[in-house]
Amino acid sequence: MSAFANPIVLNSLGSSIVLDRIPLTTNLDGFSEKWLQEVLYKNPQCLPTKEIDPRIGALIPICMEIQTGSGPADILYVTETGHLILVETKLWRNPEARRVVVAQILDYARQLTSWSFTDLARETGRASKEGPDYLLSCVRKVNPNFDEAEFVDGITNSLKSGDFLLLIVGDGIRTGTESLVNFISEYGNLHFRFGLIEVAAFKLPNNDVLLQPRILARTEILQRTVIVGSTGKILLEDIAKEDDVVLDDKNISQRQWFQDFWEGYRSYLRLDDLDQPIPSALPKSTNFYFSMPSATPNECWISAYIAQSNFTGGVYLTFHKSCEKAQEYFELLLNEKEEIESVFGAPLNWENNGQKIFISVPSINFKDLNNLVERKVVQEYLAEMSNKMVNAFRHRLEVYVKED
Repeated sequence: MSAFANPIVLNSLGSSIVLDRIPLTTNLDGFSEKWLQEVLYKNPQCLPTKEIDPRIGALIPICMEIQTGSGPADILYVTETGHLILVETKLWRNPEARRVVVAQILDYARQLTSWSFTDLARETGRASKEGPDYLLSCVRKVNPNFDEAEFVDGITNSLKSGDFLLLIVGDGIRTGTESLVNFISEYGNLHFRFGLIEVAAFKLPNNDVLLQPRILARTEILQRTVIVGSTGKILLEDIAKEDDVVLDDKNISQRQWFQDFWEGYRSYLRLDDLDQPIPSALPKSTNFYFSMPSATPNECWISAYIAQSNFTGGVYLTFHKSCEKAQEYFELLLNEKEEIESVFGAPLNWENNGQKIFISVPSINFKDLNNLVERKVVQEYLAEMSNKMVNAFRHRLEVYVKED
Protein backbone atom coordinates (compact mmCIF):
# COMPACT_ATOMS: atom_id res chain seq x y z
CA MET A 1 0.00 0.00 0.00
CA SER A 2 1.57 3.28 -1.07
CA ALA A 3 1.82 6.12 1.39
CA PHE A 4 -0.01 9.42 1.15
CA ALA A 5 1.44 11.88 -1.33
CA ASN A 6 1.98 15.39 0.01
CA PRO A 7 -0.71 17.86 -1.17
CA ILE A 8 0.29 21.04 -2.96
CA VAL A 9 -1.25 24.43 -2.21
CA LEU A 10 -1.41 26.81 -5.21
CA ASN A 11 -2.02 30.50 -4.62
CA SER A 12 -3.44 33.11 -6.97
CA LEU A 13 0.07 34.24 -7.99
CA GLY A 14 0.92 30.79 -9.31
CA SER A 15 3.42 29.82 -6.63
CA SER A 16 3.10 26.47 -4.87
CA ILE A 17 3.81 25.02 -1.45
CA VAL A 18 4.17 21.31 -0.73
CA LEU A 19 2.58 20.53 2.62
CA ASP A 20 4.45 18.56 5.27
CA ARG A 21 2.68 15.69 6.95
CA ILE A 22 2.20 15.85 10.71
CA PRO A 23 2.14 12.48 12.53
CA LEU A 24 -0.99 12.29 14.64
CA THR A 25 0.62 9.51 16.63
CA THR A 26 2.87 11.91 18.49
CA ASN A 27 1.75 13.73 21.59
CA LEU A 28 2.45 17.08 19.97
CA ASP A 29 -0.08 19.74 18.99
CA GLY A 30 -2.83 18.33 21.21
CA PHE A 31 -3.59 15.34 18.97
CA SER A 32 -5.42 12.53 20.77
CA GLU A 33 -8.02 9.88 20.06
CA LYS A 34 -10.62 12.05 21.79
CA TRP A 35 -9.68 14.99 19.57
CA LEU A 36 -9.98 12.86 16.42
CA GLN A 37 -13.25 11.39 17.67
CA GLU A 38 -14.78 14.84 18.10
CA VAL A 39 -13.51 16.06 14.72
CA LEU A 40 -15.06 13.07 12.93
CA TYR A 41 -18.30 13.32 14.91
CA LYS A 42 -18.78 16.94 13.89
CA ASN A 43 -17.71 16.37 10.27
CA PRO A 44 -19.15 13.02 9.11
CA GLN A 45 -19.08 14.15 5.48
CA CYS A 46 -15.28 13.73 5.49
CA LEU A 47 -15.59 9.94 5.75
CA PRO A 48 -15.51 8.16 2.35
CA THR A 49 -18.41 5.87 3.20
CA LYS A 50 -19.84 5.78 -0.32
CA GLU A 51 -16.68 4.08 -1.53
CA ILE A 52 -17.11 1.36 1.07
CA ASP A 53 -20.87 0.91 0.87
CA PRO A 54 -22.71 2.65 -1.99
CA ARG A 55 -26.05 2.13 -0.20
CA ILE A 56 -25.06 4.43 2.64
CA GLY A 57 -26.63 7.86 2.51
CA ALA A 58 -25.60 10.99 4.40
CA LEU A 59 -24.37 10.26 7.91
CA ILE A 60 -26.31 11.78 10.79
CA PRO A 61 -24.26 12.12 14.01
CA ILE A 62 -26.16 10.63 16.95
CA CYS A 63 -23.81 10.27 19.88
CA MET A 64 -20.33 9.42 21.12
CA GLU A 65 -19.44 6.77 23.70
CA ILE A 66 -22.64 4.74 23.37
CA GLN A 67 -22.64 1.79 25.76
CA THR A 68 -23.09 -1.48 23.86
CA GLY A 69 -22.84 -4.04 26.65
CA SER A 70 -19.32 -4.94 25.45
CA GLY A 71 -17.91 -1.48 25.98
CA PRO A 72 -18.48 2.04 24.64
CA ALA A 73 -18.41 2.58 20.87
CA ASP A 74 -16.68 5.85 19.98
CA ILE A 75 -19.19 7.19 17.44
CA LEU A 76 -22.65 6.20 16.25
CA TYR A 77 -24.09 7.60 13.03
CA VAL A 78 -27.36 6.65 11.33
CA THR A 79 -28.88 7.38 7.94
CA GLU A 80 -32.44 8.33 7.07
CA THR A 81 -33.00 4.80 5.75
CA GLY A 82 -32.03 3.23 9.07
CA HIS A 83 -28.46 2.13 8.43
CA LEU A 84 -26.16 2.09 11.44
CA ILE A 85 -22.52 3.17 11.30
CA LEU A 86 -20.10 2.50 14.17
CA VAL A 87 -16.70 4.20 14.26
CA GLU A 88 -13.68 3.46 16.42
CA THR A 89 -10.87 6.05 16.42
CA LYS A 90 -7.33 4.84 17.07
CA LEU A 91 -3.96 6.56 17.10
CA TRP A 92 -1.54 3.66 17.16
CA ARG A 93 0.94 4.76 19.81
CA ASN A 94 0.52 1.32 21.36
CA PRO A 95 1.15 -1.42 18.75
CA GLU A 96 -0.70 -3.98 20.89
CA ALA A 97 -3.92 -2.08 20.14
CA ARG A 98 -3.84 -3.48 16.60
CA ARG A 99 -4.61 -6.91 17.97
CA VAL A 100 -7.78 -5.97 19.78
CA VAL A 101 -9.45 -3.09 17.98
CA VAL A 102 -11.08 -5.23 15.28
CA ALA A 103 -12.37 -7.73 17.84
CA GLN A 104 -13.61 -4.78 19.88
CA ILE A 105 -15.76 -3.21 17.18
CA LEU A 106 -17.08 -6.62 16.12
CA ASP A 107 -18.07 -7.35 19.71
CA TYR A 108 -19.95 -4.06 19.78
CA ALA A 109 -21.73 -4.98 16.54
CA ARG A 110 -22.61 -8.44 17.79
CA GLN A 111 -24.11 -6.96 20.95
CA LEU A 112 -26.29 -4.64 18.89
CA THR A 113 -27.87 -7.58 17.06
CA SER A 114 -29.74 -8.43 20.27
CA TRP A 115 -31.20 -4.92 20.47
CA SER A 116 -34.55 -3.55 19.35
CA PHE A 117 -35.28 -0.04 18.13
CA THR A 118 -36.43 0.77 21.66
CA ASP A 119 -33.09 -0.39 23.06
CA LEU A 120 -31.19 1.81 20.61
CA ALA A 121 -33.41 4.80 21.38
CA ARG A 122 -32.87 4.27 25.11
CA GLU A 123 -29.07 3.97 24.88
CA THR A 124 -28.66 6.94 22.52
CA GLY A 125 -30.79 8.94 24.91
CA ARG A 126 -28.56 7.92 27.80
CA ALA A 127 -25.34 8.67 25.90
CA SER A 128 -26.58 12.12 24.87
CA LYS A 129 -28.45 12.76 28.13
CA GLU A 130 -31.35 13.92 25.96
CA GLY A 131 -33.86 11.11 26.59
CA PRO A 132 -35.32 8.35 24.37
CA ASP A 133 -36.84 10.78 21.81
CA TYR A 134 -33.35 12.04 20.95
CA LEU A 135 -32.67 9.51 18.18
CA LEU A 136 -35.74 10.50 16.15
CA SER A 137 -35.17 14.19 16.85
CA CYS A 138 -31.66 14.01 15.35
CA VAL A 139 -33.04 12.68 12.07
CA ARG A 140 -35.92 15.13 12.17
CA LYS A 141 -33.50 18.07 12.41
CA VAL A 142 -31.84 16.94 9.19
CA ASN A 143 -35.11 16.26 7.38
CA PRO A 144 -38.39 17.32 9.04
CA ASN A 145 -40.32 15.32 6.44
CA PHE A 146 -38.49 12.00 6.81
CA ASP A 147 -40.56 8.80 6.89
CA GLU A 148 -40.47 7.87 10.57
CA ALA A 149 -42.04 4.42 10.07
CA GLU A 150 -39.53 3.57 7.32
CA PHE A 151 -36.67 4.75 9.51
CA VAL A 152 -37.79 2.62 12.47
CA ASP A 153 -38.22 -0.42 10.20
CA GLY A 154 -34.77 0.19 8.71
CA ILE A 155 -33.12 0.40 12.13
CA THR A 156 -34.98 -2.74 13.27
CA ASN A 157 -33.86 -4.71 10.20
CA SER A 158 -30.26 -3.51 10.52
CA LEU A 159 -30.14 -4.55 14.18
CA LYS A 160 -31.71 -7.92 13.50
CA SER A 161 -29.40 -8.87 10.62
CA GLY A 162 -26.23 -7.16 11.82
CA ASP A 163 -26.23 -5.08 8.64
CA PHE A 164 -23.83 -2.39 9.85
CA LEU A 165 -21.01 -0.31 8.45
CA LEU A 166 -18.04 -0.63 10.81
CA LEU A 167 -15.15 1.81 10.47
CA ILE A 168 -11.78 2.01 12.19
CA VAL A 169 -10.29 5.45 11.61
CA GLY A 170 -6.87 6.66 12.67
CA ASP A 171 -3.26 7.35 11.90
CA GLY A 172 -0.50 4.76 11.69
CA ILE A 173 -2.73 1.77 10.98
CA ARG A 174 -0.97 0.76 7.77
CA THR A 175 1.16 -1.92 9.46
CA GLY A 176 -0.80 -5.13 9.93
CA THR A 177 -3.67 -4.02 7.69
CA GLU A 178 -3.88 -7.33 5.83
CA SER A 179 -4.05 -9.42 8.97
CA LEU A 180 -6.69 -7.14 10.48
CA VAL A 181 -8.88 -7.51 7.41
CA ASN A 182 -8.32 -11.29 7.37
CA PHE A 183 -9.48 -11.48 10.96
CA ILE A 184 -12.92 -10.04 10.25
CA SER A 185 -13.70 -12.93 7.91
CA GLU A 186 -13.22 -15.29 10.87
CA TYR A 187 -15.62 -13.65 13.26
CA GLY A 188 -19.32 -14.06 13.69
CA ASN A 189 -22.14 -14.39 11.20
CA LEU A 190 -23.05 -10.74 10.77
CA HIS A 191 -23.68 -9.17 7.36
CA PHE A 192 -21.62 -6.05 7.88
CA ARG A 193 -19.33 -3.97 5.74
CA PHE A 194 -16.02 -2.89 7.15
CA GLY A 195 -13.50 -0.19 6.39
CA LEU A 196 -10.05 0.82 7.60
CA ILE A 197 -9.56 4.55 7.06
CA GLU A 198 -6.24 6.27 7.61
CA VAL A 199 -6.24 9.99 8.37
CA ALA A 200 -3.20 11.98 7.31
CA ALA A 201 -2.64 15.46 8.76
CA PHE A 202 -0.77 18.22 6.93
CA LYS A 203 0.28 21.64 8.22
CA LEU A 204 -1.03 24.54 6.12
CA PRO A 205 1.00 27.73 5.63
CA ASN A 206 -1.13 29.60 8.20
CA ASN A 207 -0.53 26.77 10.72
CA ASP A 208 -4.02 25.38 10.30
CA VAL A 209 -4.26 21.60 9.85
CA LEU A 210 -5.54 19.77 6.78
CA LEU A 211 -6.94 16.28 7.45
CA GLN A 212 -7.07 13.83 4.56
CA PRO A 213 -8.95 10.54 5.16
CA ARG A 214 -8.25 7.66 2.79
CA ILE A 215 -9.46 4.06 2.62
CA LEU A 216 -6.78 1.47 3.37
CA ALA A 217 -8.99 -1.60 3.16
CA ARG A 218 -12.63 -2.52 2.82
CA THR A 219 -14.86 -5.54 2.51
CA GLU A 220 -17.85 -6.53 0.52
CA ILE A 221 -20.84 -7.93 2.41
CA LEU A 222 -19.34 -10.98 4.07
CA GLN A 223 -21.45 -14.11 4.10
CA ARG A 224 -19.93 -15.70 7.17
CA THR A 225 -18.72 -19.27 7.01
CA VAL A 226 -20.52 -21.12 9.78
CA ILE A 227 -21.14 -24.71 10.67
CA VAL A 228 -24.80 -25.64 10.37
CA GLY A 229 -26.21 -28.43 12.50
CA SER A 230 -29.56 -29.49 13.91
CA THR A 231 -29.50 -26.53 16.28
CA GLY A 232 -28.75 -23.98 13.57
CA LYS A 233 -25.70 -21.76 13.12
CA ILE A 234 -22.82 -21.77 15.54
CA LEU A 235 -19.78 -19.55 15.84
CA LEU A 236 -16.08 -20.30 16.07
CA GLU A 237 -16.06 -20.36 19.85
CA ASP A 238 -18.67 -23.14 19.71
CA ILE A 239 -16.47 -25.34 17.49
CA ALA A 240 -14.34 -27.13 20.05
CA LYS A 241 -13.06 -30.53 20.99
CA GLU A 242 -15.85 -33.01 21.56
CA ASP A 243 -15.10 -33.16 25.28
CA ASP A 244 -15.58 -29.41 25.75
CA VAL A 245 -18.02 -28.51 28.50
CA VAL A 246 -21.33 -27.16 27.22
CA LEU A 247 -22.85 -25.01 29.90
CA ASP A 248 -26.54 -24.58 30.59
CA ASP A 249 -27.50 -20.91 30.30
CA LYS A 250 -29.08 -21.20 33.74
CA ASN A 251 -25.75 -22.12 35.32
CA ILE A 252 -24.70 -18.51 35.77
CA SER A 253 -22.18 -19.17 38.54
CA GLN A 254 -20.28 -21.73 36.47
CA ARG A 255 -20.19 -19.46 33.43
CA GLN A 256 -18.92 -16.63 35.62
CA TRP A 257 -16.22 -18.90 37.05
CA PHE A 258 -14.89 -19.61 33.55
CA GLN A 259 -15.00 -15.93 32.62
CA ASP A 260 -13.03 -15.06 35.75
CA PHE A 261 -10.46 -17.76 34.96
CA TRP A 262 -9.97 -16.58 31.36
CA GLU A 263 -9.82 -12.96 32.43
CA GLY A 264 -6.87 -13.86 34.64
CA TYR A 265 -5.27 -15.85 31.81
CA ARG A 266 -5.65 -12.91 29.45
CA SER A 267 -4.01 -10.57 31.97
CA TYR A 268 -0.83 -12.69 31.69
CA LEU A 269 -1.05 -13.08 27.91
CA ARG A 270 1.60 -11.24 25.91
CA LEU A 271 1.75 -12.07 22.21
CA ASP A 272 4.94 -11.39 20.26
CA ASP A 273 2.99 -11.50 16.97
CA LEU A 274 1.33 -8.09 16.77
CA ASP A 275 -0.85 -9.25 13.86
CA GLN A 276 -2.62 -11.87 16.00
CA PRO A 277 -5.90 -10.49 17.36
CA ILE A 278 -6.81 -11.37 20.93
CA PRO A 279 -10.57 -11.92 21.32
CA SER A 280 -12.02 -9.32 23.66
CA ALA A 281 -15.03 -11.44 24.66
CA LEU A 282 -14.33 -13.75 27.60
CA PRO A 283 -15.26 -17.42 27.09
CA LYS A 284 -17.99 -18.90 29.27
CA SER A 285 -16.63 -22.42 28.92
CA THR A 286 -13.46 -24.50 28.86
CA ASN A 287 -11.60 -23.07 25.84
CA PHE A 288 -10.07 -19.77 24.74
CA TYR A 289 -9.74 -19.56 20.93
CA PHE A 290 -7.41 -17.79 18.51
CA SER A 291 -8.37 -17.85 14.84
CA MET A 292 -5.60 -19.04 12.54
CA PRO A 293 -5.16 -18.35 8.82
CA SER A 294 -7.02 -20.88 6.65
CA ALA A 295 -8.40 -21.01 3.14
CA THR A 296 -11.94 -20.76 4.51
CA PRO A 297 -12.67 -18.87 7.76
CA ASN A 298 -13.16 -20.79 11.00
CA GLU A 299 -11.40 -23.96 9.78
CA CYS A 300 -8.26 -23.68 11.89
CA TRP A 301 -7.63 -22.37 15.38
CA ILE A 302 -5.39 -22.50 18.43
CA SER A 303 -7.10 -23.14 21.74
CA ALA A 304 -5.99 -22.86 25.33
CA TYR A 305 -8.10 -25.19 27.49
CA ILE A 306 -8.67 -26.56 30.95
CA ALA A 307 -10.13 -30.04 31.45
CA GLN A 308 -11.31 -30.26 35.03
CA SER A 309 -12.46 -33.85 34.56
CA ASN A 310 -8.84 -35.04 34.39
CA PHE A 311 -7.18 -32.00 36.05
CA THR A 312 -5.09 -30.93 33.06
CA GLY A 313 -4.68 -27.86 30.91
CA GLY A 314 -2.86 -27.13 27.69
CA VAL A 315 -2.84 -25.47 24.28
CA TYR A 316 -3.44 -27.13 20.92
CA LEU A 317 -3.86 -26.37 17.23
CA THR A 318 -6.54 -28.17 15.26
CA PHE A 319 -8.54 -28.06 12.04
CA HIS A 320 -12.26 -28.47 11.55
CA LYS A 321 -13.33 -31.56 9.62
CA SER A 322 -14.62 -29.31 6.82
CA CYS A 323 -11.08 -28.08 6.08
CA GLU A 324 -10.13 -29.76 2.81
CA LYS A 325 -6.48 -28.75 3.18
CA ALA A 326 -6.06 -30.02 6.76
CA GLN A 327 -4.03 -33.11 5.88
CA GLU A 328 -1.85 -31.17 3.45
CA TYR A 329 -1.19 -28.43 6.02
CA PHE A 330 -0.40 -31.04 8.67
CA GLU A 331 2.23 -32.65 6.44
CA LEU A 332 3.77 -29.26 5.67
CA LEU A 333 3.95 -28.48 9.37
CA LEU A 334 5.38 -31.91 10.10
CA ASN A 335 8.19 -31.21 7.61
CA GLU A 336 9.10 -28.23 9.80
CA LYS A 337 8.74 -30.18 13.06
CA GLU A 338 12.30 -29.66 14.27
CA GLU A 339 12.22 -25.90 13.72
CA ILE A 340 8.73 -25.61 15.23
CA GLU A 341 9.67 -27.54 18.36
CA SER A 342 12.75 -25.37 18.80
CA VAL A 343 10.33 -22.55 19.70
CA PHE A 344 9.19 -24.59 22.70
CA GLY A 345 12.45 -26.29 23.65
CA ALA A 346 10.49 -29.53 24.05
CA PRO A 347 8.64 -32.04 21.85
CA LEU A 348 5.02 -31.39 20.93
CA ASN A 349 2.29 -34.01 20.62
CA TRP A 350 1.42 -34.60 16.95
CA GLU A 351 -1.87 -36.49 16.54
CA ASN A 352 -3.38 -37.35 13.16
CA ASN A 353 -5.65 -40.33 12.61
CA GLY A 354 -6.77 -39.20 9.16
CA GLN A 355 -9.85 -37.47 10.52
CA LYS A 356 -8.74 -35.48 13.55
CA ILE A 357 -5.60 -33.41 13.88
CA PHE A 358 -4.26 -32.05 17.15
CA ILE A 359 -0.83 -30.52 17.66
CA SER A 360 -0.47 -29.77 21.35
CA VAL A 361 2.03 -28.65 23.98
CA PRO A 362 2.77 -30.82 27.02
CA SER A 363 -0.16 -30.50 29.39
CA ILE A 364 0.03 -29.02 32.86
CA ASN A 365 -1.52 -30.83 35.82
CA PHE A 366 -3.42 -29.18 38.65
CA LYS A 367 -5.40 -30.17 41.72
CA ASP A 368 -7.64 -27.21 42.54
CA LEU A 369 -8.07 -24.15 40.33
CA ASN A 370 -9.92 -22.41 43.14
CA ASN A 371 -6.58 -22.25 44.91
CA LEU A 372 -5.35 -18.83 43.76
CA VAL A 373 -1.66 -19.79 43.78
CA GLU A 374 -2.26 -22.88 41.67
CA ARG A 375 -4.64 -21.02 39.39
CA LYS A 376 -1.98 -18.38 38.68
CA VAL A 377 0.58 -21.05 37.79
CA VAL A 378 -1.83 -22.64 35.31
CA GLN A 379 -2.89 -19.29 33.81
CA GLU A 380 0.72 -18.19 33.33
CA TYR A 381 1.64 -21.52 31.70
CA LEU A 382 -1.29 -21.36 29.30
CA ALA A 383 -0.47 -17.74 28.44
CA GLU A 384 3.19 -18.58 27.75
CA MET A 385 2.29 -21.62 25.62
CA SER A 386 -0.37 -19.67 23.71
CA ASN A 387 2.25 -17.11 22.71
CA LYS A 388 4.66 -19.84 21.60
CA MET A 389 1.93 -21.62 19.60
CA VAL A 390 1.05 -18.40 17.79
CA ASN A 391 4.74 -17.75 17.11
CA ALA A 392 5.25 -21.26 15.76
CA PHE A 393 2.15 -21.69 13.61
CA ARG A 394 0.46 -18.46 12.57
CA HIS A 395 3.01 -17.22 10.03
CA ARG A 396 3.53 -20.72 8.61
CA LEU A 397 -0.18 -21.24 8.01
CA GLU A 398 -0.39 -17.78 6.47
CA VAL A 399 2.31 -18.76 3.96
CA TYR A 400 0.60 -22.07 3.15
CA VAL A 401 -2.74 -20.35 2.49
CA LYS A 402 -1.15 -17.70 0.23
CA GLU A 403 0.62 -20.39 -1.79
CA ASP A 404 -2.61 -22.31 -2.51
